[in-house]
Amino acid sequence: MATALLVRQLHPYSLTELGAGLPPRRDRRGRLPPPTAKEKLFLARLCQAAEIEFVGVNCGLLDQLSCLFGKAYHVMNIDCRYQTVDHAPMIGEAVIVCDSGIRRELVSGEYNTLREHCELAARALGAKSLRSVELSYLKANRGNLNPREYDCAYHVVGEIQRVVFAERALRDDDHHQFGQYLFQSHESSRDLLGNSCPELDLLVELARAHPACLGARLTGGGFGGATINLVAYHQAASFMQAMSEAYEKRTGRRLKPMVCQIVDGAG
Repeated sequence: MATALLVRQLHPYSLTELGAGLPPRRDRRGRLPPPTAKEKLFLARLCQAAEIEFVGVNCGLLDQLSCLFGKAYHVMNIDCRYQTVDHAPMIGEAVIVCDSGIRRELVSGEYNTLREHCELAARALGAKSLRSVELSYLKANRGNLNPREYDCAYHVVGEIQRVVFAERALRDDDHHQFGQYLFQSHESSRDLLGNSCPELDLLVELARAHPACLGARLTGGGFGGATINLVAYHQAASFMQAMSEAYEKRTGRRLKPMVCQIVDGAG
């Protein structure tokens, strides 16, 4: 996404459903107009295709849409089927990222394998995607799937429900309940999808034990990387110190938690 936006600044272009359109014109100060919402969507699809074709990761649109459609102090509810984005306020807690120190290698194959399990499960259930599958239907047709396909499908179907419930919790200003969905999401990734690792599980375990933490889960594709933690703002410093000390004591790895701010999207 950064490369695509940088190229746009150096060599202006616009995108349509059919491909490239007329390039935008700069104003008197040399500034380009920001991409429209539709053009942002086309740009996200283009960058998704680049990641799949040239990087080899069979990714969705989540990261690309997040980069472009962010809104300060709000979380995004991204509907990947209809490619729409809604926002819900997230004010009052600190968002803290803890890097496990374990490097993610999504191109090594594990991520693509998980997507393949999910696609095979949907096919076995007669669905275009797992988005169309209800949990009761999945359970009733468990015999049509092998154990790995079933676990992956159960995670995805459950995660879709958690997103719906989590958005409702945010709109009701119930951040404690929202945090519980974060914990549940990590547990499902760990036990069903299998994209966690011992270090990520430890970070979530340590976070859960701290009274300031409302919720925590792995972030990104998993297999290493970081956790995201929702923490009472006035106890953020205490949380970060406790996490650093406990993680180094348990693993020998140094941890430098980062307080993050939700900002407007790029472009």
